[in-house]
Amino acid sequence: MLELDPELRPIFESMFAARPRLPHGDWQGRRKLQEAGIDLFDKILPATRNIQRKDFDVVAADGTNIPIRWYKPLDSESTTAVLYTHGGGKFLCSVDTYDAV
Repeated sequence: MLELDPELRPIFESMFAARPRLPHGDWQGRRKLQEAGIDLFDKILPATRNIQRKDFDVVAADGTNIPIRWYKPLDSESTTAVLYTHGGGKFLCSVDTYDAV
């Protein structure tokens, strides 16, 4: 059985303690709750430094606008990249969620 890290337990307990039960299909409410939880992590993670961030938009075949973000160390001329796609059920979190990571 997996055990939750004792240092993380209070964070998760505070995230879920007052969490309201949402009606089935309330994706907007779930997104709002998820983003509030992510805000807690942003407060405890160390600040990201020396990173250049540039935003772009990609248009999908159906016309949907998809925001993407390019991160690059300020002191690097490298053109290599890692592509990360966030699933999130297509409704949780956003491109801003991972800035602290």
